[in-house]
Amino acid sequence: MAKLKISDTLRRLNIEYDAELSYQRFYLAVAAGLVPAERDPSGRFWLIDEADQPRAARVLGIIPAKPKTKPVAKVKTGKRPRSNSSRSAA
Repeated sequence: MAKLKISDTLRRLNIEYDAELSYQRFYLAVAAGLVPAERDPSGRFWLIDEADQPRAARVLGIIPAKPKTKPVAKVKTGKRPRSNSSRSAA
């Protein structure tokens, strides 16, 4: 897939996810390694792969993070809840 500069990726994320991310917040996430990116051959620009845009959106909180585990189903034990009438009025 194509690799885009920070400004182009930011523009696409803001349009696609209807977000209002700032350049500074996105740049800091890239510089901190939270968003996968690499330098171009000249070393002047960060490049982000288009395939990593959903991951960047999750990291920055634009879309909810994927759950790491499946929710556990509740198991019925077969016990009935107590009714209020069977309790003593002590």
